[in-house]
Amino acid sequence: MVQLRSLSLIAALLTTPLLQHCGSSDDQGAEKGESNVGGAYRGLLTGSAETGVLDLVISESSEQGLLITKAVTPGNVSGTISFVSGGGGKVTLTGSFDAATGKLTLTGTNGSGTYSLNGTSKGGSFEGDYSGPHGAGAFSLLPATSSDAVTLYCGSYTGSGAMGVWNLVVDAAGTATGSRCDANSCGLLAGRIDGSDVTLNDREAGADAHGTKTENRLSGTWTAHGVSGTWMLEPDACNIPAEAVEDGSDAGADASTDAGGEHETSPTLDTVVTGLTDTFALAADDAFVYFFTSGSIQRCPVSGCASGTGEKMVDSLAVPSGLATSGDALFWTHDFSQIDTCQVTADPGCTPQTFLNVGASSYPSQLTVKKERLYWISQEGDTRRVQVCPTSGCSTGYPKTVLDSASATLLQGVGTSGLVLTESDLFIQTFVGPILRFKLTGPESADPASGTMVANGPYASGGMALDGSSLLWGASVDGKVKKCEAPACATISDYLTDLASPSAISVSAAGLFIAERGTSNGQGGAVANTGAVRVVRK
Repeated sequence: MVQLRSLSLIAALLTTPLLQHCGSSDDQGAEKGESNVGGAYRGLLTGSAETGVLDLVISESSEQGLLITKAVTPGNVSGTISFVSGGGGKVTLTGSFDAATGKLTLTGTNGSGTYSLNGTSKGGSFEGDYSGPHGAGAFSLLPATSSDAVTLYCGSYTGSGAMGVWNLVVDAAGTATGSRCDANSCGLLAGRIDGSDVTLNDREAGADAHGTKTENRLSGTWTAHGVSGTWMLEPDACNIPAEAVEDGSDAGADASTDAGGEHETSPTLDTVVTGLTDTFALAADDAFVYFFTSGSIQRCPVSGCASGTGEKMVDSLAVPSGLATSGDALFWTHDFSQIDTCQVTADPGCTPQTFLNVGASSYPSQLTVKKERLYWISQEGDTRRVQVCPTSGCSTGYPKTVLDSASATLLQGVGTSGLVLTESDLFIQTFVGPILRFKLTGPESADPASGTMVANGPYASGGMALDGSSLLWGASVDGKVKKCEAPACATISDYLTDLASPSAISVSAAGLFIAERGTSNGQGGAVANTGAVRVVRK
């Protein structure tokens, strides 16, 4: 069994006892030697950076019917993992079920590496843990006599410094079993859905979660010994991408379809510039698109420029992290604390001036300009603050704090990767997926008690922008740009696919610009000279 060290209280409470329990060979009681286990099963595999739909078949014995008196030999269990996010593609599994001990063992390999699953029969269902090339996680399964015998719900959770992936499998009788993972730990959940009421619990630690089923969405709160947070799950978030379906899996919907089942027309994507290095942020106005590459800020006309070239604006930046433009001025961050600015003209180059030193190790990022104000998120330790200054300068009384995680606990300790403001709402994209919404009480203040998680994006999400009423953001690991309609974000769809680690989006009258970091180098970065800026022109 995998035992992952938790850095948060919720991980310790929700995860460790469950993982110890499901891995124990001497605590199964009457669950050992279960007889009626042959047939099809469906469920979800959950890692901190991946979710997969798990389909298994435990074969019947030609001599004895269901294997109830002896261990199933290797090869009598087969199945697939069809990845919804993170892992990519499909894995074919083979293995065995030991009826005497209730143990299930499976392995399979794809282009990324080998996945090993170890589970236990639990009163007709299965639960357990796995290890793979992208880390460790947990899984759960329920009997699936037909393709619609169980409903899969995929999503995420946040709160009290904890944030991660949360998945659930539910049968027609309302039985629910699931798993959750963050960067430090994974665990198992069980419970029921009765009508619109959702109840889940950790059988060992006494932690629980309660929620409501509204149409096709499950959402609610979790609590564990003084800490708490929210969670949200949707069936659409479990849709298997087309490439996995075409690889032989019929167990899921094509993620390129809209809510009515019709295929959406893909936008036309043009290239602005290629041959860049680690292009993780950009900002566009009506004339130019500005972007980071190789520690410098460069720009191209919105019509495009030659591969690997651009007009250099600022050079030799240390640890840049955010970029924004007001049209007349450019703003950027560096050195973990500094926001600089310069006036821009038709000529390349500009003279940097200090706009604000936010404070040592405050790491200002996600710069956003809206109506002559510059907004950003400061991340100092576990503290998160949305702050603002006029674009003309941080005069007396500024910067002002729009939102502070001291009172908006959903923000405490989470990694942020995007910031958008509308006339009435403030949206924060988190790196591991959830999108948080707070109500604005003015252009420089928000209601901390109004915080809620309105949508689930995939792991490694970032670079959120607003196009009309549409929120768009990059899903770096999945190579997609995702989309939902503000403020409710009731449905998330794929806006663009097959991109090379999209990490930032900027919208101007000229189009919707996307920064691609480039081909992964396998170490959390990108191969030099493989980055690009693309555009969907208006």
